[in-house]
Amino acid sequence: MAVRIKSRIIVACAWLVLGAAMIIVPTLVAVNALRATLAGHPVNLILTVICLVIGVIGIAWGIGSLILGERYDQFDRSGRRPRQRTPEEIRRQLNRRIALAVPAMIIGLVLVVAVGYASPRVAVEPALGELRSDETVRVVDKLTWYELVPDRRDRHDNVIEPTTGFVFYPGGRVDPQAYAAMLRPLAEAGYLVAVLKVPLSLAMIDIDHARSVINVHPEIDAWAVAGHSVGGVAAAAYLDTDERVDGLVLYASYPSAKIKRDDFQALSLFGSADEQTTPARADAAKDLLPPKTRYVTLDGATHDVYGDYGGETGDAAADRDLRGVIIKETTELLKAIKPAP
Repeated sequence: MAVRIKSRIIVACAWLVLGAAMIIVPTLVAVNALRATLAGHPVNLILTVICLVIGVIGIAWGIGSLILGERYDQFDRSGRRPRQRTPEEIRRQLNRRIALAVPAMIIGLVLVVAVGYASPRVAVEPALGELRSDETVRVVDKLTWYELVPDRRDRHDNVIEPTTGFVFYPGGRVDPQAYAAMLRPLAEAGYLVAVLKVPLSLAMIDIDHARSVINVHPEIDAWAVAGHSVGGVAAAAYLDTDERVDGLVLYASYPSAKIKRDDFQALSLFGSADEQTTPARADAAKDLLPPKTRYVTLDGATHDVYGDYGGETGDAAADRDLRGVIIKETTELLKAIKPAP
């Protein structure tokens, strides 16, 4: 009897603690990154809501178990009249409770960690201001990516359709919107730009994501893929699987393995002050890229210079100058693939 009561109390208390975590973590996500979560990959929002709902259920079950559990354990109410359970039935009930509770709590714990990890560093100005459509760029918010579509016309007012596309994988736990200020000039220059929304804020989970973009744009003749940090790792891995891709741009990144193809244009940019993708690491990874890869060192640049997201500090004027170099180098690669019309 004591073991049965103790197991019930332990399981109930464990669910109270886990349930509280499953409520607190989504609440913190809502407070700190609601806009980014709503605008991001739908999986992130779905998991956040599921976590919150299960947390409420877990706390309700834990409280109910502590208050009513002993009465439930003692009597079997499956028949017309309640009857007291035998010691053997109680033992089986104990085993069943543990068999169900332990896997459920492990799943709940994994869910809490996933929701907490998926909460991105949110985009701030000037990136947010660049996500508005105007007479030069049309911003299209799709379910799992957003597009910056050039709105250009010739002297006869005919629409000039883009023929080269650029698919961008964001860095780990970074709001995809944070890269708008860096990428919008590419759209203004006549290139279709697609910025991927990635599940759990981690591009490596869906390396093939770029394929969805490329497949819905058969009018685009040439493609380049790119990524920041871990997003660059995903972009390099994808390029090796799709011969329609003619270019690769790595921002503070390098491939996780040697790229088998060598029939594409490649550009690698890294900052001299980057403490994550250090110049030494970038240099050591050169064997993973084709010999004709162009390498550009950004003097004074840190790991975060490519995007605008919360917590970033630095010299705004210097960052603007560095962005100019980044945009220029990226545009040159796109021109080498196929000049904009």
